[in-house]
Amino acid sequence: MIIAVVGTGTGVGKTHVATALLTALRARGQAAVGWKPVESGVTGAQGEDERLLALATGEVTPTLRLRADSSPSIVASARESSVTPASRAARLGASAARSRWT
Repeated sequence: MIIAVVGTGTGVGKTHVATALLTALRARGQAAVGWKPVESGVTGAQGEDERLLALATGEVTPTLRLRADSSPSIVASARESSVTPASRAARLGASAARSRWT
């Protein structure tokens, strides 16, 4: 089962809802992992949303960390690179193959 938590913008509570959901699923014995495909405004080794999702599950997933605090598509365009759902899904699939959450 895949559950996507989506929202209309930054700071609307997507990560808080996702971590609560992940915590509840794990408490019921369900295998659950949170994934933030792209996080912008990251200045350290790990983004805040990425950190919170990992704390909720004990699993670290592959997040593309962007320093610029802007929309990921804008940052990717400026870097002349592509941030597509397919490219992010491929990265997650590769991680899943090496992990215990598949």
